[in-house]
Amino acid sequence: MHGGMGWCDLQAELDTSAAKIQELVRALDGRKDEAIERTFKGAAKHFREVFQELVPGGRGELVMQKRHPGAAAAAADAGDDDGEDDARPVRDAHTGVLDKYSGVKVCCPLTVL
Repeated sequence: MHGGMGWCDLQAELDTSAAKIQELVRALDGRKDEAIERTFKGAAKHFREVFQELVPGGRGELVMQKRHPGAAAAAADAGDDDGEDDARPVRDAHTGVLDKYSGVKVCCPLTVL
């Protein structure tokens, strides 16, 4: 035995520790997402500014593509074979959680004069 603790006590301690670790992982994952979004917003702002300098009167923006749960199954059912894998979920090696983002899209609407 470990310091006079019974097996039930050890199991309870392990369960409590596992729950605390899972809570920490969720909190860190949330902070990671916030940092990604904050950084992306800054990059998107600079992209708009530079695009306007390079293309006077033009407008360009970056758009974060978010992954939708179940999108891979829906695409497979619809026979989507466009060669892009943006709908396929990516598993995080540490948590097994689906990643929140699938990529970035550049939007540059054209105007006809």
